[in-house]
Amino acid sequence: MPLALGFQCEQTGSSTVYDTLGLERRVGEGYAVGVAFTKYHGAHLGLRLGFDFMHEALRNSCQPTSPFQPDSMEKNSQVCASYATNGGSLDVAALSGTLLFRVSATHAISPYVGLGVGLAATMGETLAASGAFQYRGQALDRPLVRDSSADAVRPVGRLEFGLTVGSGTSSRVRLSVTDYLVSLERLLGPAPQTASGLPESAPHSTGFRHTFVMTLGLDFVLESRPGHRY
Repeated sequence: MPLALGFQCEQTGSSTVYDTLGLERRVGEGYAVGVAFTKYHGAHLGLRLGFDFMHEALRNSCQPTSPFQPDSMEKNSQVCASYATNGGSLDVAALSGTLLFRVSATHAISPYVGLGVGLAATMGETLAASGAFQYRGQALDRPLVRDSSADAVRPVGRLEFGLTVGSGTSSRVRLSVTDYLVSLERLLGPAPQTASGLPESAPHSTGFRHTFVMTLGLDFVLESRPGHRY
């Protein structure tokens, strides 16, 4: 999520100068846990209702587009460094329904594929940005982007490839890779400034982001007869 933003600096003379910062925020690694109930209609087709919780780190970076302007307190340099070291996190709680197709329920190894949709509650800041600088022993916060991505319920999609390993219709070990399409807000460009030098709202949009999750789980079979819940 790149953007550029300037703030007035100290300088000898009457001219007004600004430092322009290039900011970036990326979604990093994390973990996921979940539980699901599946009912198969016949040997191959099934419908799964699942709940998944994903926690991912948000990683920030900041670089000036040119050397910092003279400033006895190095305020903008401190703000840039502060933003880069405070990334936060993104949490996604998703409830989804998935249509499954498996090759065989009785073989020791049974590959399957799943396609699903649902709703996800997202909790985490993907738009607003700020940093702090020290002034007379106090840490003062300086906003860089004033927009805020409010916590909201958003659509989610999922594409899953996996296999189950076990004998017959007993409980099995499940290995899978899932591509979650999660709707998130992201910045499109720089935040313009007001006359006082404070940032205004930056252009942004909502789009889908790919989140890949590798899963190792255990399937407990509640009923082994065809057409009943697994």
